[in-house]
Amino acid sequence: MTTVKKVGLARNPELLLQRGMAFFTACLMLSVWPLWTENSPEFVQIPWLSVLCHVPGWVDRGLLTGVLGGISLLLFGRGDGRSQRIGCGLFVISLGGLVLLDQHRFQPWVCQFLIYGVLACIANGPQILKSWRVIVLSIYFWSAISKLDAAFLASHGQLLLSGILQPLGVETSFWSEQTRQGMALLFPVGELLVALLLLSRRLRIWGLAGSAVMHLVLIWTLGFGLHHEWSVLIWNLFFIVQNLIVFGPWAFTAHFATPALMQEQFWTQQRMLTLITFMAALYPALELIGYCDHWPAWAVYSSRPAMVKVSLEAAAAEQLPARLKPFLGTPLPLDDRIPFSLDAWSFQTCRCPVYPQLRYRLALLQGLLAGHVAESAVRVEIFETPNRWTGSRDQLRLHNMQAVTAYCSRFLWNTDRRDAP
Repeated sequence: MTTVKKVGLARNPELLLQRGMAFFTACLMLSVWPLWTENSPEFVQIPWLSVLCHVPGWVDRGLLTGVLGGISLLLFGRGDGRSQRIGCGLFVISLGGLVLLDQHRFQPWVCQFLIYGVLACIANGPQILKSWRVIVLSIYFWSAISKLDAAFLASHGQLLLSGILQPLGVETSFWSEQTRQGMALLFPVGELLVALLLLSRRLRIWGLAGSAVMHLVLIWTLGFGLHHEWSVLIWNLFFIVQNLIVFGPWAFTAHFATPALMQEQFWTQQRMLTLITFMAALYPALELIGYCDHWPAWAVYSSRPAMVKVSLEAAAAEQLPARLKPFLGTPLPLDDRIPFSLDAWSFQTCRCPVYPQLRYRLALLQGLLAGHVAESAVRVEIFETPNRWTGSRDQLRLHNMQAVTAYCSRFLWNTDRRDAP
């Protein structure tokens, strides 16, 4: 027979973490609301599987209702093991379904919350906090690894550095290249240091303070320096709250409102929890050989993704519908082709960064431009994932839309657009 000991929210970090996750999910979904609700014929969605291209739009609305129902149960439910698992199960199934219908929805915070939801469906109590600490440490570790390359030091690292210093009036243009790159190296080194400090029992309080400072600096950099989207800022704020809950001193001495389990059932849960935890923590290593997408490998603010530059003939650019013209850029000197920005489409339409995978960017390009311009008017330049030591990128030019379609046939995951509702 199962018995449950009730414990107040303040003394139950597991319940506090679940409610924090539910609250921040609601905030993050609201910040990128069009990503979940937009269903106009002009909006482009790329499912993960080609068979899902024909799923009607009402399925999205049903799944979104399920996500909101799961969030409500986690926020306002009784807080016992049964209601928590039902809430997490509804949350994971519904959010996972929404992600399957559009690769763009697989934002880094979505990946993180889905992992936690799966773990919480398996077990609860102190073991869930132990597993979640492993996941958090793996996020910091793989995020740092993705930045330990020459391309980051020369590009994204310099962007982050200017985002910190320019609002303070510090000019870096007179610094030597070696100095600027050395300063950029502090970003991945800081992430690794925070992970190591959080791993140590004696130094954990310093890791907790360091992580808070690191995320506050990122909020300053991305919000005030680079004027990034609200979703990026909210996600960094969640890390501060999350780390206080799972790495704070109270998390190691708290009591839990958990059911008493038979020994056999307990060990089954433990084995499943351990297996899934280490699979989630080690899976990002496959990104190094191209078998894991960049965001699920926590390559955020990283230079690892391939770069895609799209340009159109001037006459074709003039023929674009009015809704696509805001994403046209200014041609380079002595160049009569007009650049077209996929990133601008994502920022303005979905309020979030575009999914960085080369597969998705090429699929999005086809979904946006097909039927609006002549296939021969499109040119695509691909700058592939850089060499980690030199920062050099192999380049490939696709001279028309037929070449883009042929190139997309090499990918495992779907690159076809979902049917318009």
